[in-house]
Amino acid sequence: MNNRILKWYLQRSWFFIALTAVLAVVCFGWWQGSSADLALTGGQLVAVGRLFGLLSAVAILLEIVLMARIPYIEKFFDLHENLDLHRLNGYAVLLLTVAHVVAITVGYAAPRQINLITEYININTDMAYVLWASIGTGVFFGAVATSVAVVRRRLPHELWYAIHLTMYGAIGLTFLHQVNVGGDFVSQQWFEWLWYGLFGLVFTALAYWRVLRPIVKSWGHELHISQIVAEAEGVYSVYVSGHNVKAFQFEPGQYATWWVLSPGLWWQGHPFSFSGYPGQNRLRFTVKATGTYTEKLASAAIGSRIIVDGPRGAFTADRISTRDALLVGGGIGIAPLLVQARALLAEGRHVTMLYATHDPEQVAFGQELAQLQSHGLRLEHFISTQGNRLTPAALKQFLTSSSTVYICGPDRLTRPVKRYLKGLGVPPLRIITEEFNY
Repeated sequence: MNNRILKWYLQRSWFFIALTAVLAVVCFGWWQGSSADLALTGGQLVAVGRLFGLLSAVAILLEIVLMARIPYIEKFFDLHENLDLHRLNGYAVLLLTVAHVVAITVGYAAPRQINLITEYININTDMAYVLWASIGTGVFFGAVATSVAVVRRRLPHELWYAIHLTMYGAIGLTFLHQVNVGGDFVSQQWFEWLWYGLFGLVFTALAYWRVLRPIVKSWGHELHISQIVAEAEGVYSVYVSGHNVKAFQFEPGQYATWWVLSPGLWWQGHPFSFSGYPGQNRLRFTVKATGTYTEKLASAAIGSRIIVDGPRGAFTADRISTRDALLVGGGIGIAPLLVQARALLAEGRHVTMLYATHDPEQVAFGQELAQLQSHGLRLEHFISTQGNRLTPAALKQFLTSSSTVYICGPDRLTRPVKRYLKGLGVPPLRIITEEFNY
């Protein structure tokens, strides 16, 4: 394995080491606080229920860490990895929470031989803050339900996002019952302070990286829309100017969440890749009009202020360790690959780009692609209405024994192409993807 790739994966490992350490300390605190209950009638279930509750809380903190825009996470985990882990961990929160509620209820009801529904009501009415926690749990269930693929695809992004924002309030509701009636915290002050520390650290990171830093950075650069240019049918680029924009640092292939402070747009941010090269007088991102927001954005007022939450993403040129680069882009996925191609050519690599669109009118950046061709880019178009599609046979003719493949576009393109490449024998470490979904 190339030293650069090995170093990249070793740096990723620190995330799992830290998570394992936190889980070990939490399990130790649980054992210290609840082991005595394991000898009591019903105590086993209560103790195990407490463990499920603690693990659920750790999983909730992990959800926040994954979405907090922490540069380490953004740099060493691909966007689709982050989203997949976030979604799977959300299901873990759901299962652990259900197990916590069931085990606690049965554990308290068993010694007194009380009906489970009656005991559940008693727990919610007699114990401080437990009713609040139950309300928070209901909110968690709703948010997790909207993350199921079938449901998520039917929801407008704005509604899905609003539902997930309620999770922060739900976390507050569940936190109070943990530190006030949780047996492991009541009997161990160090464990209570650890809990406050973990939640405080995670929410401080969330507030800084997702709110404070983007606002301060964007306002310092006085970022605003200076031009909107049509690139192809339904595709347009937004140019962003400001003070000392050259100093705004990002890597080719990265993206940001852009908040356009214009009527009808200001209350939501959307992720778009940087389609301009770093170190220029203006930033640029490119959009395909596919919904209400992206259609409105095309007519945003020139001069509208912008908050940039980024740069983010691990879809970067520094992950390549081979001489040859194959860039596969579908539709608007060409935007970050345009910047990638320029960076890779500047490094002296052999770069081939496969650009897939539905029809010729959707081909964007014709002039810039022609310039890159004059600098050595090999460009091939795959236009589906002309019967020219990305198949295993088509991909095979552009692969070499030293190809690293970058794939960017909607998941209906990235996932089959990734599957084709694996079937053609391309090592997984040399397949780097960026998928456009949420």
